[in-house]
Amino acid sequence: MASGSVSNATKVIVAVVVVAMIGVAWAVASRRAGTSIASYYPLEVGNTWSYQTTQRGHTSGALEVAETTRLGTMEQSVVGVSRLSSNELPIFEVSQKVYQTNSEDGSAPPTESVLHLSATPTAITLHAVDAEGAEGSDLPEPVSLLTDPPATEPVTIEQGSLQISLAVTSQEVEGIEVPAGSFPDALKIVAEGPVSGAVSDIPIHVGKITETTWFVRDVGVVRQDRALEYTLKSEDGGEIRVEESIERVLTDFSKATDD
Repeated sequence: MASGSVSNATKVIVAVVVVAMIGVAWAVASRRAGTSIASYYPLEVGNTWSYQTTQRGHTSGALEVAETTRLGTMEQSVVGVSRLSSNELPIFEVSQKVYQTNSEDGSAPPTESVLHLSATPTAITLHAVDAEGAEGSDLPEPVSLLTDPPATEPVTIEQGSLQISLAVTSQEVEGIEVPAGSFPDALKIVAEGPVSGAVSDIPIHVGKITETTWFVRDVGVVRQDRALEYTLKSEDGGEIRVEESIERVLTDFSKATDD
């Protein structure tokens, strides 16, 4: 199996999972009296989030072993309203830019995408994702990322030949400290599930994803850790194992209404 195939496969699955990591882990939330679900992702035009990101990768196969570490930043901002939903709710556009620095290649251009989200007191819904480098990024139907009462079914996103499924395995309220500050009552949610399909026409033999996300009311996501591992197997019996982790932590949150 050529190293170029490994590189392309990794790029494709990273592009897709970056879409998924926006909030698929929100499928279940703590039911807390008087708390609007919308407060966990405050959608007001002008709100901005800044994150530090660390991506680590390990690829091993019959002929090669590769280790990578990339540091970067992620910027999100609510830029406007794209349209109204079928029940006349505004659907907001959230611009996302991911900047990564590779020690070998220098600073690469950002990966850009736009999330189309709506929020009510009982649900945050993802309607579409305009994602650079990922075919078929528009969702065939809206996905409820966070609901009250809590959802009980796994959330599945299909992107071309890939299928990513996540189900919440644990949730609790705990304190967390990130560069943006200390938050005593963050909602921590752990979700995991299988990754199946193919990348670069190479079937995924075994795949798994685990996400741990911390949410804070009136702020949003303050930290997210994702671990992805999968094995690719070709018709000639060649096998490559890929392990990746991505961590993002909030460094700054600016509300449009701040003085």
